[in-house]
Order: sequence, then C-alpha cells, then structure tokens
Amino acid sequence: MKPPPAEPNAELIKACPYRGLVPYFEDDADYFFGRQSDTRIIVANCMTTRVTLFYGASGVGKSSVLYAGVIRDLRRRALANLERRNCPECVGVAFSSWRDDPVAGLLERVEATLRASLPADWLPKLPPRGETLADSLRAWTDFMRSDLVLLLDQFEEYFLYRDAHDTSFADQLVAVINDPELRVNVLISIREDALARLDTLKANIPELFSNGLRLDHLTVESARLAIEGPLKLYNARLPDGGSPVAIEPGLTEELLSQVQAGRVRLRQTGMGAVRFGSGIIDAKARVEAPYLQMVMMRLWRENIARGGDTLRLGTLRTLGGAEQILRTHLDVVMDGLPAPEQALAARVFHQLVTPSGTKIAHYVSDLAEFAQAPLPAVAHMCALLEDWKARVLRDVTPPGMESKRYEIFHDLLAAPILDWRQRRVAADEALATRKKWVRRIVGAFGVCALMAGSVIVWLWLTRVRLEKEKQDAFTSLKDAATELSVQQMNFSVQMEVASKQLNAPEVKALSQAAAMNEIARKEPAKDGGRPSVANGGDSKLSVLPAAALEGAAEFSTDKINTSHQRDVWNADYSPLPDPAPVGARPAYLVTAGRDKTAFVMDLNGDGDFWLGGHSGEVNAALINPNPAMHASGWFAATASDDRTARVWRFADNTFEELTAHTAQLTGLAWSRSGRWLVTTSKDTKAIIWDVGGDQPRAAQVLDGATGSVWAPTLLETANGSWLVTPSGDGNAYIYSFPDGKLLQTLNHGASIRRAAMSPDGRLVVTAGADGRAVLWDWKGETPALRPILEAVHEKAVRDVAFDATGRHFATGSADGSAQVWDVKDWQAKPPKFTPVAALKGHSAPVFAIAFTPGGPGLVTTSWDRTARIWNFAEKRCLALLTGHANVIWSVKFSPTGGNFCTTSADGTTRIWDLKAIPGTESLRPR
Repeated sequence: MKPPPAEPNAELIKACPYRGLVPYFEDDADYFFGRQSDTRIIVANCMTTRVTLFYGASGVGKSSVLYAGVIRDLRRRALANLERRNCPECVGVAFSSWRDDPVAGLLERVEATLRASLPADWLPKLPPRGETLADSLRAWTDFMRSDLVLLLDQFEEYFLYRDAHDTSFADQLVAVINDPELRVNVLISIREDALARLDTLKANIPELFSNGLRLDHLTVESARLAIEGPLKLYNARLPDGGSPVAIEPGLTEELLSQVQAGRVRLRQTGMGAVRFGSGIIDAKARVEAPYLQMVMMRLWRENIARGGDTLRLGTLRTLGGAEQILRTHLDVVMDGLPAPEQALAARVFHQLVTPSGTKIAHYVSDLAEFAQAPLPAVAHMCALLEDWKARVLRDVTPPGMESKRYEIFHDLLAAPILDWRQRRVAADEALATRKKWVRRIVGAFGVCALMAGSVIVWLWLTRVRLEKEKQDAFTSLKDAATELSVQQMNFSVQMEVASKQLNAPEVKALSQAAAMNEIARKEPAKDGGRPSVANGGDSKLSVLPAAALEGAAEFSTDKINTSHQRDVWNADYSPLPDPAPVGARPAYLVTAGRDKTAFVMDLNGDGDFWLGGHSGEVNAALINPNPAMHASGWFAATASDDRTARVWRFADNTFEELTAHTAQLTGLAWSRSGRWLVTTSKDTKAIIWDVGGDQPRAAQVLDGATGSVWAPTLLETANGSWLVTPSGDGNAYIYSFPDGKLLQTLNHGASIRRAAMSPDGRLVVTAGADGRAVLWDWKGETPALRPILEAVHEKAVRDVAFDATGRHFATGSADGSAQVWDVKDWQAKPPKFTPVAALKGHSAPVFAIAFTPGGPGLVTTSWDRTARIWNFAEKRCLALLTGHANVIWSVKFSPTGGNFCTTSADGTTRIWDLKAIPGTESLRPR
C-alpha cells in the first residue's frame, strides 16, 4: 500500500520564491524578474514628463512593476544622489489607499516616505503640511531641492469609493499637475477597462492621454526568467548545508505552453480554463504572470514543501495541468473551511465583490451588519481567509482603526468568488428545498396516521354497536386493522429515514447558519457616530435623540426598470395638470445615466423611449413642469459631461443644444411656467436660458462663483422667486429670478454641494464638505450675515431639504446618519431650535434625503444599497427598503405623494408604493 504524502512544511511554503497572486513589493524586488525593460521605460517617463498614464489589463502586474521595479529604482537613485551630491534629486512615492480621504492619505504617505528617505539630520527641519496638496508638495520639494514622483496606483478604486460629486481630491490633483512651477510629476496607474472614467479629469488636464504606457503580459523569454530567476537566487542564498532546488527538464517549456495569454482565461462563472493548442510555444505569444505564479506556488507546495528537491513535470500532470490548478484554487481554500464559515462567507462575499467583478473594501463591523451576523463570527471567518495559507482576503486597515478592514486579495479572485458564491447559494437553496419536501412528506404521513386513527375509532364503535347483528362486519374490521398495522410500520420506517436525513452534516450546517442569523437579528443595533449641533451661533453642543430601529419592516418592490447599463444619477416625474382630477397619476418618469443617455418611462402604458446622443454622462434630467408645453413645445431637458444641455420635444424626439458652458454640467432647474431653464456647471457659471420659443437663448449668465457650481435650487412664490446656487468655492449665491440679480452671498467656508430654501423663501440651509449644515436667515437685518444654526456631522453633509410646511429641515451625511430639526421658533429672541431626531441606521454614507409629502416622514438613501423610511416625530425607523445591488444615488417623490423612486449605481430605478410598505400608514397622503 502506497503511504500518504507528507504534510507540507510551513516554513518551506513561506520560503517559496514565487508570489502567486501576491504583488511584489520593494522588499521582494530581488525575486522580481522579467520586467527590467518595462521598469527602465517607466522610470524615464516619470522623471521627464509631468503626467504619465500607465494602464493594462487586470492582473497584468502593474502594482508589482511599480513597487518592486519603479519605486526600488527611484530609491536607489535617490540614495546614490544623496551620497554624491547631498541631494536626492528625485523621490518616488507610491499610493493606493482610496477608501478613505485620499488627500490626507497621500500627504501622510509622502511625509512618511520623506522621513524614511532623507538623512536623519534633515528631519527636524522638514516643513509641516500646508493647507492644500499643492502647498504641501511645494514646501517639501523646495526644502529638498528635489523632484517628487507620485505613483497613484489602482486609480480605478478612487472612482469606486468617491461619489460622483466629490471632486475635492481631483481638484487638488489638477492644481498640482497644472502648476508649472511645482517640481512634481504624476503617474496614474489604472486598469484598462476603467480608462473611460478619466474623462472627468481630461477636461482639466489636456495632456492626460498624451503620454500613455500600456503594460502587456510577459513575453515568453520574460516568463522564462520569471520561472528560472527566482529559483537561481533562492539557491544562491541557501545557508551552508541547504538543499538546492532544481527544475525537471521539460517543465518550463510545458508550463509556458499552458499559460500563454489567450489560452488561460477566467470564464464568467469564475472557473479557470485552458484552451490548449499544439503544445508548441509561439515566440511572439504572451504569458499571463499571475497564472504562472499560481501554478509555480502549487508545484512548490506539492514537491518542495513535502520534502522533495525538484519541481517535477509529472506533478503538473498529476494535478491536471494548469487548467485544474487554476480551476480549483479557490475551491480548495473554501472546502477547507468549516461549514458555518462557508455559509457566512457566501453572505459576506456579496459585499466584497460588486456584480461587475470589482473589489471593494469593508470594515468587519460593516460586513457583520450587511450579513446580519454576529461580529465575532465574521471577524473569525475573515481571519481564516486572510491566513497565509488561504490568501483570499487581505487586511487593509488604516492606522489607528479598531475594526479591521478587508478586501479580496487580488482582482483575479473576483470572478471565482462570484462563481463560488453562486454555486454555494444554489446548493443551499437546493438543500432548503429538499428539507422542505422532507417536512412535507413527514407531515403527509402524519395526516395519514391521523386519518387512519379516525378510521380505527369509527370502525371500533361500529363493531361494538353491531357486533351481535353483523358478524361479517367484524371480519372486515380485522382486515382493516391488519392493513393499518402495515401502514404504521411503513410510516415508522420512513420517519426514521427522514430523521436521519434531517441530521445530515449539511443540514446541521444550514441550521447553525440560520441560528447565527437569528441571533444577529435579535441583537440590538449599535449607533455609529456622535453628531452634535452648534445652536444659535453660541457654539453650544446638543445631542439629538436617536431614532429607534427595532420593528422596521424589510420590504422590496417588484417595480423595477433596468434600461440603463450603468449608474442612474437622478429621476424626475412629469407634473399633474392644475387642477388635477381625482385619481390622476404622473404619465412619465425620466432618468439620467452614466451610459450617456436619459430614459423616459411611460408609467401608464408601453410608450417608453430614449433621449440619446450626448457624448458624455448625463448628470441630470428634468421634465418640463408645465404640462401644457409637452404636446408641442419642450418636454424634457438633460445636462451632460459633454458640456452641453439639451431641451427635447415630445412629438418627434428632436432637440436643441445649449452650448454656452465650457466644462461639465452639474444640474438643472426649470421654472413652473416652462419658459426659464437653469443650468449649472464646473466652469463656475450658472446660466438662465429663455426656452419659451423654438430657439433657446442664454438670457442671464451668473458668474459670481469662483469654483464649480453644483445643483441649483429654484423657489417661486407669490412674493418673489429666488435661485440658490451652491459652489465649491465655499459660498452659496442667492439671485432674484429670472433677472439674475445677485442678492446675497452666504459664506459657508467650505465646499457646498447642496442647498435648500424654505417654502416662504426666508431661510436657506447649506450642506458643507466640512460636516456642517448651516441655516441662514438671509433676509435678516444683521449687519454681518452669520448662521443662526449649525447642524454638525462627523463627515461631509451630502444633502439638505425642507419639508412642505417649512417647519422642519433635514440633513444627510457621509457619516451614515441624518438629522431632523424643528425651526418653528426661529424668529424668537433669541432664536429657538428643537433637535427632533438623529436617524442612525445606515452602515455607509447617506447620499440623498426626501421628506414624505404626507405626515412626519423622511426617506434616506445610502451607499449601503438600502433606503430607509423614518417617522421622525415618533423617532423610529418604519421600513428598510432592499433590492438595489449598489449605491443608491437619489430619491424622488411623485406629485401625488403616494409613490417615490430610487436610482442606483446598479443601473436600475425602483418605484415604491407607500400603500404597499407596512408601517407607513401615518405618512400616506390623505
């Protein structure tokens, strides 16, 4: 009998000179082979060109080239220059932490690199950070008398973690690149399939695409070096008496043949596959480095770590070749986990990989909330998958954070993880179905037994009553009793079989997972954040009472539109006629999308249609508020990144283009008459257009701002009409409308993305990136205009709104919470404000809010893929709305107030009916 193979030696596994899916870093640079030529070209570009675009397919090895190649080369040059000239001349800094504040993170990374690179006697004189990124870099480069090279790695993740309207880092990066006096060069490393996302920067960095370097897969010769070079270095560094490792003849050539680019692929299901050719290596072919590394690590584990001294061709064939190794890589890891951890991983993976296959980092506390599982169980499962033997997750926790944060180990694991989860969920559903049928069968036998017992009783009573008169009935009764005994025996046997099936290991695992779910459901939710409020300008802080989460019903709607291919930014309903007949409903809903289109849904029929033709993302879409103009005049308006707006006719789907802006458009507002349209843009301007005729014209150009102008707020009343435009320059500008006269400038002091005006036009609230929502009495007679209330959050305020009465206003913040305030007594002396409620329940930033037209209700939408409905008067959450698969960008109520819609980065729009959502009776229109 052949003895079982020896267990792999853990120390030998760790000593493996191949990295698998782990990127090479500077400490591993000696073992990094095959990219020397690419490194020299990249370094030359970084040192001579202001901005370099470095791109390639996922898994091609961009990070390894940057860290083990470029950074190492720049560090060597800096050390040599310091020794010869007492000046580094050029310092390289790599940065890839996009989950948190990228400006602060980049500055921290640059400062840490300088402290590690410069002589110790320089450090006490190192200048502190400046107010902006450009100021800090200028101070440091002047101090060193040297250049900086910023290597911005995995830049596609910047777009994943930043909302579309947050350009704080992008604005500062543009300022750095466009400053000719600043001694800083920038390399942007990005996945090839994300290049289109850079269009948002191209308008402000004209040379962005001028100097592009594409990293291709390894050549055959480079791949041969990647196999043989690390092994030679490993043998050269062996201590005396160590056993050198050899490669069996033929293994290198066979392996290079199997992992050529185009033969190895990850199918949509996530399983590895190899398309074999003739077995002859094409000298012009390319080799996929991560697959090569994965196979070499597996061979090392099977041959060397088990006590051998040769990497063998036979082992490759025994393992099924590269095909089987790649296909089973993740399955081998996951099969080694206990059943409860596998069930939990299936729920957690959904949060770590988007449906499109993009990795996303989350804190363990967030994962526990998403999966509705106990925090210790999730932490334990993540630790198992982080272990060096698994390497499915990696720890990316920022310094000083108590809760760990994880992301998947490598982009190439995304597809296998999605596939494993899909198979696991399908297996669990099949198991649940089998369990359900077992219960049904058991129940059916129970019913049969009960019916049989009833028959026995009836027959027995009949026998007692007729025993003396009908002897033949007695005989029949004996036969029936005999048959019943047989049935009962069969029933007992089948009950025993069913019981054994219900105690099977996989059923036990499912039951344990269900029990964990139930425990998590019963655990009280933990509040996050501690928002405070500065009241009346006196800097006193008060804590808002927190709303309760218990008892909120979970609800999902089946009214969903999937017409857009990417993010849906906003939605707008068509108006109702005035007066509206009883039972009238809006006819249309328009949505604006990242896929460069707007889509119009016919809410009462099948007359959907597209508004297409923009060459950039459509950031906003509105339907003309005047229904009388829909038949023959302008029906809708769209605003796009292509620097244009369009007004569209309903009859023939034709349009007129509005072309006065010089940068991306950010928002729209339309007067009730339908004559005036407002557009806002990153070019620092707002324009009031006269669209009352066939040829729209720019009637007023509002150029008071010095920063990007964001979505406008237009209020029309019998006593006047006003336009409020928030700006990135820290001010909100109030204009009379439609003449465009500047009436007031509200100096918030930090970038403002949203503003709202009370229904009477007296109060304005501004939402700041500094975490404050400031309430202004802009018509007050105070000599120096100042805020009358500051609602303070821990992070940027994303949205603000007044309710229809003007008594309450609400804020939504990136800290995951919303606040509601009562301003009924704001005209008292001194003003009095009542903190109504802090609405804490989301596990990610709150991006949009909307008051319900009926009752004391508020809807909040979040990056955690859910929306919540709150009764702020009762301080409780009424419903958790689920179903979206990605960030929810907007919420909009219909004119009737009975319905609202949400739009999402998953490309869908969902329509919700308050009548169908349990617990919302107090918020429904009367």
